[in-house]
Amino acid sequence: MEDVREAILRAWETVRPILEKDENELAQRLARRRQKEMLKPPREACVAIRACDQRITSEATRIEPLRAERLQVEHRVVIDARLLYRLCRPKWIEPGGGDVLEIAERLGLRLMRSGRPSHTRCTKGAPPSGTSAA
Repeated sequence: MEDVREAILRAWETVRPILEKDENELAQRLARRRQKEMLKPPREACVAIRACDQRITSEATRIEPLRAERLQVEHRVVIDARLLYRLCRPKWIEPGGGDVLEIAERLGLRLMRSGRPSHTRCTKGAPPSGTSAA
C-alpha cells in the first residue's frame, strides 16, 4: 500500500506546479471529473473482500502478526494483486448446479453444520434435495 501512496505523491509533485501556473489546465482537469464515465467507479475499484473469507490464509498472503490467524487475534492482511485475483476472479458453476461443499469452498465460505447431508447438490431453481418449496 505504501508503494501506491508514494506513486500518488510523486505524481502530485509533478502535476501541482503545472496546475498552479495554468488556470486553463486546472479548469479542463476539473471539468473532466464531471464527465459521465468519471462519475462511475471503474470495475476494478469495485472490490469487496469479506474478512471471514476462508481463502485468506497465511499460505495465500502475509498476515501480521505471524500467528494471528491461529490465535484468532486482531491482525493485518496484506492484500496484493495476486490475492485479489484469487478472491475476485469469476467462478463458474456448471449448469444444473453442483456439490454444495465444493461450491462453498471455491467461494471461500464455511458452511454451518445442519441436518442436511454433507454432499447435497445445489441446483438452480429447485429446492435442495429432501426439502419442499414452501
